[in-house]
Amino acid sequence: ENTVRSSFASLGVKFVAKNYGIGGYGSGPELALCQESVYGLDLDVLNWDFSMTERFDQHRAMLWGERAGTHPTKPILFMMDSGYTERWKQFKQLDTKGMSTILMDNVQFTKFRKHQIPDSSTIPNPDRHLPPSL
Repeated sequence: ENTVRSSFASLGVKFVAKNYGIGGYGSGPELALCQESVYGLDLDVLNWDFSMTERFDQHRAMLWGERAGTHPTKPILFMMDSGYTERWKQFKQLDTKGMSTILMDNVQFTKFRKHQIPDSSTIPNPDRHLPPSL
């Protein structure tokens, strides 16, 4: 939140991030069926980040995604997962149902990060040689 707040403010947008992370908890059925109660009624983006707990439970991710699509604010659904999973294919189909989805392949992102983003722990005096965001 602190990293992007000033960028959004320059556009006249107040940025508020709410972390509802519950370690080791799956997306369904409880969180999927009670999204308004858990996440609230004022949200623009909802992030699915349950791959650690739902490695083989594709149906839970889809229940969560389908229910998120019925949320009163129609949030953008964000998913960071491997593009090789069945979940990924199912989440892509939510777009065809009128839901906005952003899918980020964590395998490709890791490759990109290793080659494109400098590792500040390997640079002497990183405060002088790296942009403030890094």
